Amino acid sequence: MKINEMIRTRRKEMNLTQEQVASRLGVSAPAVHKWETGNSYPDITLLPALARLLGTDLNTLLSFQEDLSRQEVDQFCADLCQMIEAKGFAAGFEAAMDRTAQYPNSDALAYLAAATLEGCLYLLSAEDAGPYQKRIEALYERASHGDDATIRGLARSMIISKSMARGEYERAQELLDEDKEISKSLFHHVFLQSNLYLQQDRLEEASELLERELLGSAGNIQSTLLMMLDIALKEQDMHAASYIAQVSEQTAHLYDLWSYNSYVAGFQLAVSARDESETLRYLQKLLEASQTSWDISASPLYRHLPENGGAFLKDHFPAGLANSMKTDECLTFLHDNPKFWELVKKYAND
Repeated sequence: MKINEMIRTRRKEMNLTQEQVASRLGVSAPAVHKWETGNSYPDITLLPALARLLGTDLNTLLSFQEDLSRQEVDQFCADLCQMIEAKGFAAGFEAAMDRTAQYPNSDALAYLAAATLEGCLYLLSAEDAGPYQKRIEALYERASHGDDATIRGLARSMIISKSMARGEYERAQELLDEDKEISKSLFHHVFLQSNLYLQQDRLEEASELLERELLGSAGNIQSTLLMMLDIALKEQDMHAASYIAQVSEQTAHLYDLWSYNSYVAGFQLAVSARDESETLRYLQKLLEASQTSWDISASPLYRHLPENGGAFLKDHFPAGLANSMKTDECLTFLHDNPKFWELVKKYAND
């Protein structure tokens, strides 16, 4: 953490305004503002007084203190739980504040110490939790501006959740919109945004967001299973391949996916075995399924989603599939089978 970040972070943790810092050091508020933005630096003669005012030392203020390893952070948090159990929450809280002040560069320490304290505070059901909560949230704020991207994202998620819990929906939305750490395509962002909609009683928007997430996740599961099937077939592990194919079929049914999806894995399995009868059976199922419309909104799982163009798919996909069968090298073992060409002729557009 750079000195400007250190000054800003410690000032906020001490609940001081820029004007108060300026007054106590005999400088102007704009000067303090410039220190915190990194546009200028405090005079060297002010550093000892500034460090004392911010409740730290020169080494820490100037970021000379070494960081902690993740193992050391984990061990401290484990010791912190034991201290709270043995000596009470107040003692553990002060120990955590001292350690986080001693190691201001450790994003992991700030976040995990805050999470540990908050967990213990919840378990102990402390009556006067307010003062503690403010300083705990200050640790989350500090971690949310750190260098560790993972910790930064987790800390910001906590701040967003806390804003929602307080009914600060506008602030929560602002944080979500400006948050570069939580991609809008990631589940964590979807969960936070849909929860915010739910708190605001915007049920239609929450449902649509979650249903799109479910549909996308189901599609990803299917794609993953098909790739796993390819691997099992290359490994010649037919037991695993058969099991994966069954799971793929069940997944399509369970998540109300297009019926076509339920036959793809079985088809791959039959082609791999060069089983003419089974391959033709699955080809028939695939071609028949390709002619069916998939009205996604008819499923209770996706009832808030708009119709997805299933009619267009039904009108164009069967012929394309049948035409591709003619040149698919994987199906050359069927070329001497009249039933294969009957299927092609029935569905192709030539």
